[in-house]
Amino acid sequence: NDKRSPFAHSRPLDLALNRWSFYLIGIALGLATVCGPLFFSSGSLNLTWAVSNLQLFLIAVLVSPLLEEWFFRGWLWLRIEQTNWPRHESSPLRTNFSKNIGLTSTNIIVTIAFAIMHLVFRDPLTALMVVLPSIYLGCVRTSWGAWFPGFTLHAFWNFLWFSSPISHF
Repeated sequence: NDKRSPFAHSRPLDLALNRWSFYLIGIALGLATVCGPLFFSSGSLNLTWAVSNLQLFLIAVLVSPLLEEWFFRGWLWLRIEQTNWPRHESSPLRTNFSKNIGLTSTNIIVTIAFAIMHLVFRDPLTALMVVLPSIYLGCVRTSWGAWFPGFTLHAFWNFLWFSSPISHF
């Protein structure tokens, strides 16, 4: 009778499939978030804005995600993990399921910091809108053990968002 979690990794291939499944689901979520409303509104991606504002577009799509992911899910993430805080066995986040999908205390703390940064530099709605994607990027960070895959997803999501007509940028 095997009582291991269905998310437990018994072989390196299982771990690789889990990593890629998180990554591919992230791509699908980004496409659904932007392309779903486009489908129902008969709109299209607004690449003319990107071309006419190329410098601003590159900052929004490449530079910001690179710096954000390096700082939040790279540097800050490691600093939190090195402190061994909070690692209480009684924590509601310490379940096998939450650990296996990457919903850790570190992920929650980094997400709060990420949302606060967006609140300071943007607005309350933007800060609220980044909470779920930030948690997801933290799960990707946990599954890959590195911040760079989250950067590529973050950049892809920003590309879709800033080139869509629903963007308020």
